[in-house]
Amino acid sequence: MTPLRERIIGALALQPMPINQLAKCLSVQPETARMALVRLAAHGRVRRHGWAQCKRGKACLFEIAA
Repeated sequence: MTPLRERIIGALALQPMPINQLAKCLSVQPETARMALVRLAAHGRVRRHGWAQCKRGKACLFEIAA
């Protein structure tokens, strides 16, 4: 697993987060975080978990898969 994916898992261990919040927390571009989350979801490490309110409507939350 790449260092970025490990950092994402560590951040999501604290709480479910939308992509933009996760990207800001890890100091990466949102697109970079999104691509890593897609790969982690494909491997069953994370999953989508509901919706959060944000400036432009709703954002999908991600959490660690059980």
